[in-house]
Amino acid sequence: MEPKFWDKNPFKATAKAFPPGFHYKPTTILKTRTFYELILVDSNSVSIKHFKDPKDQTLNTHSTIQILKVLQPRHFGSDLNKGKRFSVPFDPVGYTYWDYVDAWTKVFWHQNTRFKHSWLIYFKTNTIYNFPNWFLQWWDFFGPIPEIFPETVQQGFSQFKKQYNSQESRIPADLKYFSSFALSWIFSWQYRYNKTEKTNQYPSLQRHAFVKWWTQFDSSKADPEQVKLWFQSHPEFLKAADPETSVFLNQKSHLAAFLAGSTSKEVLAKNLKEVLQMLQQEEEASSSKKEETSSAEEDEEDPFYQNEDDCFGKKLHWLEVSGSGLRGTIPTEIGKLPKLTHLNLSRNYLDGAIPSSLGNLILLQSLVISSNIVQEMCKCPTCGVSRYKVKDDESCDDATTKNNRPAKMACFADHLQPPSLVVHQAKVMMIAVPRQPGNDIDVYLTPLIEDLRKLWEVWDENLQ
Repeated sequence: MEPKFWDKNPFKATAKAFPPGFHYKPTTILKTRTFYELILVDSNSVSIKHFKDPKDQTLNTHSTIQILKVLQPRHFGSDLNKGKRFSVPFDPVGYTYWDYVDAWTKVFWHQNTRFKHSWLIYFKTNTIYNFPNWFLQWWDFFGPIPEIFPETVQQGFSQFKKQYNSQESRIPADLKYFSSFALSWIFSWQYRYNKTEKTNQYPSLQRHAFVKWWTQFDSSKADPEQVKLWFQSHPEFLKAADPETSVFLNQKSHLAAFLAGSTSKEVLAKNLKEVLQMLQQEEEASSSKKEETSSAEEDEEDPFYQNEDDCFGKKLHWLEVSGSGLRGTIPTEIGKLPKLTHLNLSRNYLDGAIPSSLGNLILLQSLVISSNIVQEMCKCPTCGVSRYKVKDDESCDDATTKNNRPAKMACFADHLQPPSLVVHQAKVMMIAVPRQPGNDIDVYLTPLIEDLRKLWEVWDENLQ
């Protein structure tokens, strides 16, 4: 709080700092609270009603806002910075998507002259919402808290959390519960000064939010029985109770344990082959179903905005079986997982050569095969350079640990293309990592510099 704005009444202090009618720092004087309200109404995102004091028609006592939809970036258009025009005359004449995001916050910074204004916020019945990620932050501030729930709603919400598959959804359980059952709550805010122990400093001005339950809502619409009926109609949100309800999720959660139980090379190869065949079949079925569904949709999916959607498909992107005690060779079937981006087989007892089929993983970003007994790991088969930090009187074969595993060595592949180069480049990038370089930092960096030089030569030759 600046000294020239100070007043014992925080609302009078803000009147000195903000323009008339503003309760936030304006980016431009034209972007008033009415401007942000028009954005939400004109985009058909909300329905707002203001209620007047019968004795003073200029005073808004309270307002209601019904949430109809929340626009995803892809629904706004390809250029989020390009303005959309209002359907009615107004200055400014339009708004960008970032104005739309700001509107969901600044529209609520409304107060009357008595500083006793409140909002009744509620969702629309029988509506499926697809919330963007930024809306989750809005929910954290403006949404209700479980402490205000009446007993019936607390029981219903408890039942909902037990059945809701929160692990496979980015939407929190309380937001999904409120939006699915069209629940409502009351929101209000006040200015307050933050307490300070120093008497020679002005306190900071804060906006405090308050929520309470709307007692006129029929809580029986969201009781445990209604929750059970809702999940019967929406089984896609149901938490997997057994393998029959969700074969893929069940196998995904037990994949590491299943592979770790392999007692021999033959059993490991057999188990991995079965898992990979199952994943391939699931992916093909999911892809065909997705193509049929997308052809019927009006809105075309844009890969650029996929992070904004709830798109957890049945595709294996990350395979982590580090320290599982696996034995045998690396199965060639791993190369048949086209969506794989991260593969960690470290700290096992895998032997044999690295299969060339791994070169088919064009999306692979990270490959870790350290602390195994894989052949040809100590030397690159193309250039013959040792991948270990060894002394002058020590051979590559001596650079192993006491348990007969190679010394610490990792392999990372970052978007390596073309596929034919993946395997060799991965081996070229295998760099010995000592516990500490100490004073021999030049010795520590020498293998790295040599590897990078040879990697550049190999890449340059293939490009030519």
